[in-house]
Amino acid sequence: MYMKILDVNDMKTVNEFNNLIKTNDCMVLYYMTNCMFCIALEPIWEQFEKEMKNNKENRVFIAKVNSNYLQNINSDKDILGFPTILYLEKGGRKKREFNKKRELNELINFFNEIRENNNLQNGGRKISKRKSLKGKSLKRKSLKRKSLKKRKSLKRRKSLKRNTKNKK
Repeated sequence: MYMKILDVNDMKTVNEFNNLIKTNDCMVLYYMTNCMFCIALEPIWEQFEKEMKNNKENRVFIAKVNSNYLQNINSDKDILGFPTILYLEKGGRKKREFNKKRELNELINFFNEIRENNNLQNGGRKISKRKSLKGKSLKRKSLKRKSLKKRKSLKRRKSLKRNTKNKK
């Protein structure tokens, strides 16, 4: 697929978005027209669109979705606030959310990082890395739980010591 840029702001473009998302990956900006943060992001997003349009290697389409049409689109809508930038896989499933500074170079790096990960997955290498990353995050969580338990037990001991001193 060629690079496609779509502004979803009427029912015609909603239908086009729904058709494209079935078979293509997509980077989506969900915005609200009167949101000051969305207005501030608009020129950066337009620069991002121009940069991506000039890059012939991209096989992903880019879309801006107006908040008035959220209920009509067929994709994951895990949106807690505006603006929200998501990378959606084929079928409209959320793959990743952009949580960095809203700057052009950060958007491009985010997009390239996902594209590189997709290329690695096609080669079969990324899957094993994911498993190891999941294991590491589980280890971190269990270490946090252990340290929390230790802190709680120390608090209990201190309170028991205070109680015994007060009784004497």
